Amino acid sequence: MKVLKWTKVSSALWLALAAVLISPIAAMAYGPTVGLGSTQNFAILSGQTITNTGPTVIDGDAGNDVGLYPGMAAAITGFAGNVTMTGGSLYAGDRNPAVALQAKNDLVTAYNDAAGRTPASAIAGNELANTTLKSGVYAAGPGVLYLSSGTLTLDAEGDPNAVFVIQASSGLTIASGTTVNLVNGARYCRVFWVVPSDATIETNAKFVGHIFAMNSIFVRTGATVQGQLLARNGSVTLDTNTITNGLCGPAITKVGRDVNGGQLLAGDVIEWTLTVTNGEAVGATGTVVADALPSNTSYVGGSITGTGADDSNPKNLTWNVGTLAENESAKLTFRTTVPAGLAGGTVIRNRGSVVTNETTLAYSRYASLTVGTSTLLQTGADDRLGLAVIALLLVAAGGFIALDRRNRSHA
Repeated sequence: MKVLKWTKVSSALWLALAAVLISPIAAMAYGPTVGLGSTQNFAILSGQTITNTGPTVIDGDAGNDVGLYPGMAAAITGFAGNVTMTGGSLYAGDRNPAVALQAKNDLVTAYNDAAGRTPASAIAGNELANTTLKSGVYAAGPGVLYLSSGTLTLDAEGDPNAVFVIQASSGLTIASGTTVNLVNGARYCRVFWVVPSDATIETNAKFVGHIFAMNSIFVRTGATVQGQLLARNGSVTLDTNTITNGLCGPAITKVGRDVNGGQLLAGDVIEWTLTVTNGEAVGATGTVVADALPSNTSYVGGSITGTGADDSNPKNLTWNVGTLAENESAKLTFRTTVPAGLAGGTVIRNRGSVVTNETTLAYSRYASLTVGTSTLLQTGADDRLGLAVIALLLVAAGGFIALDRRNRSHA
């Protein structure tokens, strides 16, 4: 007959397993955004020439400057009487060259950062037509990367901090009439295209993101760009386009936790935490955060915290945060209780919003907890403590037990 024999595994292995059990579970990371430095102020930056044909608009609160380095100002042509710039300035090798040089250096740094991001998911057939991408890094194979038809959808899955890095291995071609579409909180300022050769945006295409091209960028008649055209060594060619390098504004995230720990039950207190972060290179002014009270809960009077907190209307909480400097964050909290009578499995979910003087309303991803269930990500420390005790007891008992099937005969 077959008898099961107990076999010890090393204590080191069990300790590693215990550490996994004790540690909080983390969400998959998409990595930080790509730093632009002073390049953020430029809607267009080129190495050799910038030429335009027809009426073109260059706009955006993040920066609508136009720069050329090491090229000279005379190499910027077709602007007079054709190009509308809202407040932007021209920089070149002979016009405020220090500004143009710094932007060029910052572009090199940003390009190298984005190009070096790993690990990358492969782009099948070098084709983006009618494809949906989640946040992450994507790399094309040898040859030109195409959006040949239809729509490329970038889905942030409710996370306004989601970052998309798309790496071509050679050129990039965005075909006529195609669209890059942002959904579920995706933001253009977190979309980066790395192009080791030339990038071409064909007629009437709607493009989104920052193009880092090693050589030249061609934007054909009627195409629009929400983002930046940044050509390290070559030229930028425009023809009746709209280029908008606007601010994304502060990002807002929200989480909830059961203060009592364990299962979420009637009478438990939920603490909700909103974090607002200004990732722009300029300050965000007039920042206002709002949060409608989560469904199926009651507000804990006086529990609101954070700059400018206002619970005069306890069903609609607000925070007049004011100005957030570059990379500054504000942490805001409040508490609610779970009433009696909610059925097990009831989901309590909520999200917050933020608006500034410079940007439109943006929402956080939904935070949710479920009545009558115990979820490590959503409850207090007692769940992790219980797992820790179990792990340590098993370690003390002599390690992980494995089953080893062996045949033995008995008289």
